[in-house]
Parts: sequence; structure tokens; C-alpha cells
Amino acid sequence: MKSKVIKFMNKNYLNESFPLEVRIYMIIYFELLFVSILSATTNTLLGKGTLGVSMQWAVIFFSIITLAASSDFRIKIHKPVVIFISFVYLPFLFFQTAGYEGTAMLFAPLSIFLIAIMFKKKRRIVLVVSAVLVYGACCIVQYYNPGLIVPHAAEIDKLIDLIVALILATTSISIIGVYVINAYEVEEAKIRQLADEDALTGIYNRRKLYEHLTVELEYAKREDVPLRVIMFDLDNFKKTNDTYGHSVGDMVLQHTASVVLNQLRSHDFFARYGGEEFFVVLRNTRMANALSVAERIRAEIENHQYDNGVRATISIGLAVSGRGDSVESLVRRVDEYLYKAKEEGRNRIVSQQE
Repeated sequence: MKSKVIKFMNKNYLNESFPLEVRIYMIIYFELLFVSILSATTNTLLGKGTLGVSMQWAVIFFSIITLAASSDFRIKIHKPVVIFISFVYLPFLFFQTAGYEGTAMLFAPLSIFLIAIMFKKKRRIVLVVSAVLVYGACCIVQYYNPGLIVPHAAEIDKLIDLIVALILATTSISIIGVYVINAYEVEEAKIRQLADEDALTGIYNRRKLYEHLTVELEYAKREDVPLRVIMFDLDNFKKTNDTYGHSVGDMVLQHTASVVLNQLRSHDFFARYGGEEFFVVLRNTRMANALSVAERIRAEIENHQYDNGVRATISIGLAVSGRGDSVESLVRRVDEYLYKAKEEGRNRIVSQQE
């Protein structure tokens, strides 16, 4: 039952396809709904201002109805709702629920936090400053015109009100804080992953390749072991694009990446260097085994049945690192062997002699 509820929540309210700000808004929405129900119940039992309590229950009813609406509708109205809560609902409750001796002002930081999440750049600054000024103005108005405030009926009501509000406010802020931190960590991880991946093929990109090669070369020098690298590109790829179109060319690149991945070990590193060029890093691999991997890749690509009857071959360069190598010098050398493979007729391997 619990897992079904979680799945339902994740699908309808916290779906990862929703923008991050919307997901944060929804978790705060549930928090505020829960808080509002408890607060409204407390205010009703304490006999607070009838108008304020009525408005609380009206907002609660609207919030529950909104949860049953479509996600598109919720996304469409989430910013107006935040504006309403910050500039109408909370200031109104301030006057109806004992002013700065009541509970409304304890939830002001939550509304300001919502504004900071929902809005961007200049609009965020304007709205945050405006909200602070509005709440400050409410306190000033109460100070000079205390008769506008609906007070507590008794001192014990004030104590109960304060205790309930503190519990609700601190609990809400704690839960929201944890969720927001987790949400941003997940988003940051996704961003890092996207920064490392080639958008078309899903394998690593050149930036990640250079980062990986730096680490591997340091390891190779420290352990005094050679690092072997393979660089290959698709032969006559421009002709494929010109003949069949770029969409077919993209398909060939995607299929090529998939075919090569199936020929590599889990700890081998595979990246798209750029265009139709790819790069493989083989750690702790003998030259004979590296040549075997290169030949297997070449043969698999040659025999692969691409869509639309397209056929492809690749030319491969294979190089081994030396103690004086940098990332740039190693890449440059393997690129030279790839160029020789093309000069010698394509669809072949040219390797460095040890």
C-alpha cells in the first residue's frame, strides 16, 4: 500500500519530467496544506476571527480541489497561487489571527522561500523585497492601529497558538529543506552526467575523455605500465550524409556506438571524440589483446546491418603511452596512426610498434 502511494505521488505530483521548481512547489504545497488544516483547526477551536478562519478553510478546500486537477493546470497556476499566499492570504490572516502575537508571521519565511524558488532574476528580487515590505508594513500597522487586529481571547490561547505554530513551522521548514537539498543534488548529478555525455550517442564526450586520459596516464606512469588507446572513424562518412541525409548519418553514429560498446569490457572507456571519430582507452591490456579488440571492432562494424541498407567501415589507429606522454601527445600520436590507416586504403588497423 505504501509503495502504491509513493508511486502515485511520484507520477502525479513529483514526476521527474516536471521542472524542478514545480516539484519543490508541490512538496511545499502538501506541507502548507497539512499546516493549514492544523492551523485552521486550532484557530477554529480557539475562536479566532470568523472571517480569517473562513478564509483558511476556503483556501484548504481550493487546495484539495486543485490536487485533483490535471498536472498542466497545477503548473499553470502555481505562480499565481504563490503570489496570492504571499501578498493576500498571509497578510489577511495576520490581522485576523492576533497579528505578530499570532501564527501567520511565522509562515512568512516559507512564502518568501517559495518566491525565491519560483521566480527568476529581477522579478525574484522585486517580489522578495515586496513581500518583506508587506510583512513589515503589517507589523507597523498593528503597532499604530492595534484595534485592527483580532486578538487572542485569553493568554492560554496565545501560548497554545504559539506552540502549535512553532511545531508546524519548524517541522515544515525541516522537511522542505531536506527535500530541496535532495532534489538539487539529483539535478546536479543529472547536469554532471549530461556534461560528460555525448548527446547523440549517449557515450562519453571529448571533455570526459580528456579528464579520463589525465587520470589514466598518471596511473600508467605511477605503476610503470603502458596505456593503450584506439582511435577510429567511419570511412567516407561525408558521402553517407550526402547520399542518405543527416538523419541517416546520425543513425549510423548511434549504431556504431552501440556495436562497439558490445565489444568492450565494463572497465574499458569509450567516447565520441567528435564528428565521426571515436576513442577507446584500454587499461592493463597487452598489445596482442588490444589488437584483437581493434580487429573485433573493425569486423563487427563492417558486418553490421545498418538501417536503410547502409554499410560502413572504419579505419583504426592504435597507440601505446610512453613515460613522457601528455594527453595531447598521446592523442596526437594515435591520430597519426589513424591517418596512416586511411592513407593505406581504409578499413584497416595501423598500430604503433613496441
